[in-house]
Amino acid sequence: MICSVVYLVCFIVQSSLLSAEFYPFPSTEVGPDSGGQTRFPDDDEFLAAIRTRDFYHIQNRKFYLYDRLENENKERVAVVTGLEEGTFSVEHVMPQTLNDEWKESLGSEWELIHDEWVNQIANLTLTAYNSDYSNRPFAQKRDMKDGFKESGFRLNRWISRQETWGSPQLLERRLIMARKFLELWPAATSSFVPKRILPDEASLDSGIDFTGRRITSFTFMGVRYTVSQWNTMEQKVLELLFELEPAKIHSLADGANYPASAFKSQETKGCSRIAQGVYVKTPPSTAAKVDLLNNVFIICDLEPSELVFEMPIDVKEER
Repeated sequence: MICSVVYLVCFIVQSSLLSAEFYPFPSTEVGPDSGGQTRFPDDDEFLAAIRTRDFYHIQNRKFYLYDRLENENKERVAVVTGLEEGTFSVEHVMPQTLNDEWKESLGSEWELIHDEWVNQIANLTLTAYNSDYSNRPFAQKRDMKDGFKESGFRLNRWISRQETWGSPQLLERRLIMARKFLELWPAATSSFVPKRILPDEASLDSGIDFTGRRITSFTFMGVRYTVSQWNTMEQKVLELLFELEPAKIHSLADGANYPASAFKSQETKGCSRIAQGVYVKTPPSTAAKVDLLNNVFIICDLEPSELVFEMPIDVKEER
């Protein structure tokens, strides 16, 4: 799996046509933490690379590529040996140089078709008779002695059944080859779980998960307060809000709808005193406390960014 994935990223995707954010090394998504700067591509990005990659001018990479495409996991053809010795070669179905017959068969847009497709995987295959194929018309390449119809290569079976060769056939073969690529080089998977990067401080509106975090202090409107419990923090913040907006906080007591439903005008079990005639029922979870404060800040027309929590990062939290 590692070998096939490195090949996929390093060769197929990391062409000059794609961003350099793709590297043949795992990132936080599938391997050791590297700061989130590198990653493997997903299937869509991989397929996009296949649609634009030059698969002809690939030097020695052709040995591995065409061996895998031809043999898959079936009875093996000695593709690497044949390519090394020159008895096999990579053949263009639509030739590199078009004669008049090819131009006519491709139609008025022959030049655009040729420029786009000539070195794409859809137009390439294996043959043992490249010099004989040359730039013959497709029908001759297909039907001649040792042509596509008589070829022993699996890569040529679908080609041999085509009546002509142009854009429709190239598009269809690209889809066929894309499916083959995904089967041979599936996306990387890993049980690796990246280390969580925990902030040592966060504002009320940061959106992070405060569950399990230990608070040591908070800053409200530029003033820092030391606390050791989220309950204490919530009570102190509400007291500070009452000093700023006493009428709005008083109006919440005994309300039916949230967040007013959390406020009482008389002391009851489980409630903390905020001011005379204002008590709050402390929510059980840290997330619920943060949500209550968010809603009260809205009622008081205050920016939640004015409240910042400081939370030390424990060793056990980093694991």
